[in-house]
Amino acid sequence: MNKLILILLLISFPVMVIQSSPLEEYIWKNRVIVTFSPNKTNTDRIQILNSIHKNLCEFNSRNIIHIDMLFNEKNHEIEKFSSFFENLSLSPSEFRLILIGKDGWIKLNTRKTSLEEIFSLIDTMPMRQEEMLNDMC
Repeated sequence: MNKLILILLLISFPVMVIQSSPLEEYIWKNRVIVTFSPNKTNTDRIQILNSIHKNLCEFNSRNIIHIDMLFNEKNHEIEKFSSFFENLSLSPSEFRLILIGKDGWIKLNTRKTSLEEIFSLIDTMPMRQEEMLNDMC
């Protein structure tokens, strides 16, 4: 009986974690890039936004959603995301980019990167290998 309870708890625990995530609506549908920036004029933030705009077809073909968080704006969303990523030691004074795979796991956590590097990383993922068969870009 105890083994059955333990198995049920182990099976249901990951679901509880995912359901409590601010990203739960994207699990198994999208990859998510969450950027945290000190302000709107942060150079790294602007570079990523420009790269997304210039490479929109490639960005969309990889099923990526971008969530742009600004530390200098006091809002409920950044508090929710910051607490979700609290073990990453986010700093309000620096840029941070986090890539979450379709499975909900963090694939990249960096202060500096390019969209091309992110694309390269995503293209090595097994789910993306299948998607590439129907890629239109």
